[in-house]
Amino acid sequence: MAKPLVTASLVAPAFLGLNTQESSVANDPRFALEANNCVIDEFGRLGARKGWIYRTTSGGTGTNLLGMHPFIDVTDSKNLISWNSTTFYKGFTTLSTITPTTSDTISAGNWQAVTLNDRAYFFQGGYKPLYYTNETTADEFKSVESHADWDSTTPPSANICMSAFGRLWAADTPTNKTTVYFSDLLNGAKWGSGSAGSLNVAGVLPKGSDVITGLAEHNGYLIVLCRNNIIIYADQDSFQGSFDVNTLRLVEVITGVGCIARDSIQNLGDDVVFLSATGLRSLGRVIQEKSQPLNDLSKNVRDTFMDIVNRENNSELIKSCYFPEAAFYLISLPEAKEVFVFDTRGTLEDASLRCTTWNNLDHT
Repeated sequence: MAKPLVTASLVAPAFLGLNTQESSVANDPRFALEANNCVIDEFGRLGARKGWIYRTTSGGTGTNLLGMHPFIDVTDSKNLISWNSTTFYKGFTTLSTITPTTSDTISAGNWQAVTLNDRAYFFQGGYKPLYYTNETTADEFKSVESHADWDSTTPPSANICMSAFGRLWAADTPTNKTTVYFSDLLNGAKWGSGSAGSLNVAGVLPKGSDVITGLAEHNGYLIVLCRNNIIIYADQDSFQGSFDVNTLRLVEVITGVGCIARDSIQNLGDDVVFLSATGLRSLGRVIQEKSQPLNDLSKNVRDTFMDIVNRENNSELIKSCYFPEAAFYLISLPEAKEVFVFDTRGTLEDASLRCTTWNNLDHT
């Protein structure tokens, strides 16, 4: 028997983003089963992402660029340093080759770059750290041991580096995975003089051994992210003017949750986001619950998301970025050619973030 047609009103359908966790059962129409090449726009609706614009059509040859670092010196002069596995470049629209003076033969492009005062520093496991500056000579690009401020102490050949509290912080060398090294105050070329030093976290790990996978700072705390633990330090003077490395104290150790990809760590201003073995995590929420939380930021796509993450053969190629103007966090999974886009304007009722995907991307 025929039934009368019923009008259904769908206001901004799928505005809660992608949900693959409940796709096999009755799903709320406010969620999307597929949301490829979409974003959550400024009005909270599901919309198409913007297109791509070439920044440069001239530049390096050979392998794709593997990283870049925007360098702004103390005169507010801006430059972009980029690199592939063997070569560095500078420039925005035209890329010019710059060759560092170093005794290493560079054959990998997993550099982590940071800026401290008037120098950009580049760290990669097993390689001598490099610096780039225009302090006295244009495009001065050398190993840290060649700088006039170097104090004859070998800088750590670390795979992780962070610029915070007026220092460089480095960790994960080929021979030591549990020590954080820090430079002298306001000088990234000094690692054995002044107030430079190190911090071994092995003694505070509650369940045996672990390895450092990332560093972060948040609300005056030094955050050491390991694979299965998060260690939080503060100084005794509650960050009155500077971070005093001589009075460091352990705030807490959070077990059962950690970071599995160095370049997934992003500071969102009021929080720090990172990739764990069970999904995308919020440091603020982890600290609040002081243990592995039941909810995570990727809850609505967790199984699909982590299945792709676990199929990536090299976690060092997993990259992320945060774009404050559009309030989204991107995490790129290059082997799958997929990018997961998390909207950070606000959390859903279950404390997760709205998510969409961009697919078929060859970007590195």
